[in-house]
Amino acid sequence: MRTLKDVKIGETVNVTEDGIINVDADTLDLTDVLPLIPEDTMPEGVEILGGIVNDASVNIQKHGDDLKLSGSVKVQDGSVKVEQTDIDDINGKAVFNDSKILVDASAQANGQHADVNGSIRLDTDEIYLDLNASSDSFNPNAIMYLPAEGTASFTAHLTGTPSNPIVEADLYSPQIIYDNLSASNVSTHLKYQDNAVYLT
Repeated sequence: MRTLKDVKIGETVNVTEDGIINVDADTLDLTDVLPLIPEDTMPEGVEILGGIVNDASVNIQKHGDDLKLSGSVKVQDGSVKVEQTDIDDINGKAVFNDSKILVDASAQANGQHADVNGSIRLDTDEIYLDLNASSDSFNPNAIMYLPAEGTASFTAHLTGTPSNPIVEADLYSPQIIYDNLSASNVSTHLKYQDNAVYLT
């Protein structure tokens, strides 16, 4: 089994007599640290795949069977899997504790790039998202099925759980193709809920 002594983090690890671990590091490779994190620490449906953490400040406390986490990190080239979706090229900052993560980052999923900020609740039965996202060029069909084709710029608000998300978005597309019809300079408001898409 790997221990903290096996991980080169270039900064400071303090372990107190009552089991509190404080980590302050300039640079951490997540592939070195992941084996040290207890399996039940991560929320169900979330798997950290890799990345580089810069300017990390993390406090870990164990109270009986409970593990309390808090801190902040800057992530470079991170990758995670949430449910069935791989999210990679994550770059940004996260501030967290054992119940919530606040994020301000850019990332891509299925080859589609977006900027994201908001919160991820961890203290619910299933992860609860409250995120704002935007992109200058995005193909929605790479993420969810839509009956039309085309790329769009958008701003969106995502709430709910990964298995039952609610998305409200304002989109602009220079061209949308539906069946054999084409429309140019399209602006619309989209709502996705209960596996249905509503356009207004």
